[in-house]
Amino acid sequence: MRQTPSNLAVALVALGLLVSAPALLAATSNAPALTKTNATAAKVAATNAPPVEISIPISHFAMPSEKGAGKDPFYPDSTRFQPAVPTPSKGGKPVVIVAEVKINGFSGTPEKPFVILNNVTFGTGDEQKVPVGNSRLNVRCLEIRVSDQIAIIEVNGERRELRFLNKK
Repeated sequence: MRQTPSNLAVALVALGLLVSAPALLAATSNAPALTKTNATAAKVAATNAPPVEISIPISHFAMPSEKGAGKDPFYPDSTRFQPAVPTPSKGGKPVVIVAEVKINGFSGTPEKPFVILNNVTFGTGDEQKVPVGNSRLNVRCLEIRVSDQIAIIEVNGERRELRFLNKK
């Protein structure tokens, strides 16, 4: 392929610019030329800088001191923080809730008998919370008579005698 003068002139000018560009940049700039040692020094200076401290917000949830004062963040549709709506009673007499504690069975030895009340095992003298409906009652076992299938307990300060009704 034959070179034309215009192509040759363009090629010489481009070659001259490529060769003289670093010298022109160094002469026109007041900053020192970026050498290999200056580049590594810049990297070391950047890594030795103290880390930027990031403020992390702290999550805090306090149980409300009164009903209606808060909302459960995990179950926002829950109604347990809302005040209970009082229901008017008929006749003006207070309703007495009778807690049903029953014997589920007996176990243990004659020297150390156990009684099972509402699926909670008791020995003589034991005191535990027993589930009754939607609440839990404080029950204390005073005496266990396996031969008579009787347990004498105390529920919230009231003494009761329970008999085992074996349904076979």
